[in-house]
Amino acid sequence: MNKQEKKSKWILGHMSQILGLAVSEDERFIITCDRDEKIKVSSYPDCHNIECFCLGHLEYVGGMEVIPTQKLLSVSGDRTLRLWDFLEGKEIGQLSLKDPAVGLSVQKLNDGVEMLSVVRSSIPSKIEVALVRYDEANASLLCDPLMVDESLIILSAALNASLQLVLLVMEKESKRTRMLAYDFSVDKRQFLPRADHPLIKNFDTQFNDVTIEQARDYSTLFKHSIDNLSEYFERKKQKIGSKKSK
Repeated sequence: MNKQEKKSKWILGHMSQILGLAVSEDERFIITCDRDEKIKVSSYPDCHNIECFCLGHLEYVGGMEVIPTQKLLSVSGDRTLRLWDFLEGKEIGQLSLKDPAVGLSVQKLNDGVEMLSVVRSSIPSKIEVALVRYDEANASLLCDPLMVDESLIILSAALNASLQLVLLVMEKESKRTRMLAYDFSVDKRQFLPRADHPLIKNFDTQFNDVTIEQARDYSTLFKHSIDNLSEYFERKKQKIGSKKSK
């Protein structure tokens, strides 16, 4: 390695699998979420100083995004989308989703106080769509979901400032990767297919023969009984006791 190259440095850690990371607009805080339902707000660059935790999710936190006025959106396997004041560790609002969530992408809607939120569902062919107001508690709205063909598995979703949604998908049978694009209609509150998007043509040209062997299994993120430490230690205590009595 070239001596002038910077070496990576461990700046923070979790006791569980980290599923998402965000940085505050002023770059003073790093926000991380994990499989143990926690959202941790750490100072930067002194990440050993924990500012606070945003606690309330009942399952893994699958994705999060920092939005205007120092707020945070998060989605979880507990079928909720939550709005936080992340500097106070305080939940401001909550929206019920139809299914467990595994990812989140957001963009500001026009010049108002609404965020267009694209939520990747645990159902591999489904995207949930929500309009989230960040100036008013519990004023968010769940729109009609976007469903792709059931022969496809959504691998990732990205939403740009023009409210165009791009999906990377995999064909179940052939394992080939494809790209799909959509424009968001504010009037209809739904995504409309955009077959002529230039990204699709470029992707097909460069990655026509690319295949993926296996999509990620998100069901492993859900906690099982062994993940409950108090239950684990109680079982261990009983097992030790039974051995002593023999």
